[in-house]
Amino acid sequence: AAHSAFVREQGLRWIDVFERFPDLKGKLTLPMLLCLMPLNHPRFYSIASSSLCNPDSVDICVGRLVYTLPNGEPRKGVASDFLTLAKPGTEVNFNIHTVRSFHLPMDPKAPLLLLGAGTGIAPFRGFWQHRLALKRRRMELGPCMMVWGCRSSSERLLQKEVEEAVREGALSEVLVALSREPGQPKEYVQDVVRREKSKVAALLADQSAHVYICGESRMAIDVEAALEAAAGAETLKALKGERRLHEEVFGIDDNSIGKPNSSG
Repeated sequence: AAHSAFVREQGLRWIDVFERFPDLKGKLTLPMLLCLMPLNHPRFYSIASSSLCNPDSVDICVGRLVYTLPNGEPRKGVASDFLTLAKPGTEVNFNIHTVRSFHLPMDPKAPLLLLGAGTGIAPFRGFWQHRLALKRRRMELGPCMMVWGCRSSSERLLQKEVEEAVREGALSEVLVALSREPGQPKEYVQDVVRREKSKVAALLADQSAHVYICGESRMAIDVEAALEAAAGAETLKALKGERRLHEEVFGIDDNSIGKPNSSG
C-alpha cells in the first residue's frame, strides 16, 4: 500500500524509475521491460461536427491537460498535449467508434435539453451543426435548450458559432454557468438547471423530449439529481426507462496525483 501511494503521489513513470535507480540501466532487457509496462490505451474524443456540414472530415474538441505534482513538477497529458500542439499536416492514427445511445432522435421536432461542461460541448456542436443543416433545408425543428458550464466568460468555447446557431434557430436558448467568474458566485450546470426549473420542467413535460449529458462523471451525477429536483422523479424515471436520457461521460481528475492547472 505504501509503495502504491508513493508511485501515485510522485506520478512515477518508467523514465523516473531509471533516473532514481541508475544501476538498472543496461540490466533490464527490452522484452522484460515491455512485459512490465502497462499498455498505453487509446483516448476517446467525441466528434464535434456533423457529416451534413462536413462530409469529408471530423472535428474534435480537446482540452490540454496540464497539472502539477505535489513535488512541484509540472506534467502534461500525453495525448492532449500532442493534439493541441500538432501542426497542420501531422499524421494522426484514429478509429471511429459509433455510440448508438448518443444520437439525435429521428424526429427533428422532438424537444432537446443539452447539458454539458468544458469540452463536453463537443458532441453538442455536432448536434447544432446538424440542426442548422436541417433548418437551412426548411425542416421544422423542435426547441433545443443548452446549458453549458465553464470557469469564466473568457473561456467560453465556440461563442460565435453558438450565437449563430441561436440566431438561425438551431438552438432556442443557451444558458451558461460560470464557476470562476471574478466578482460572481460560483455556478455550475446543476445550479442553472435548478434555477431554471420551470423552463426545464416545461420542456421535459413533452413525452418525446430527449436529454443529453456530456462531461465529467461527477458532473453527470449532480446534473441528474438537479433534473430530478426540477422535473420530478417520475419524469426522470420515464426518461431513463424510455432511453431518452443519454450520457457521454469521461474520467474524473484524480487530485491524488497532482493539482490540475489551466487547459490550453
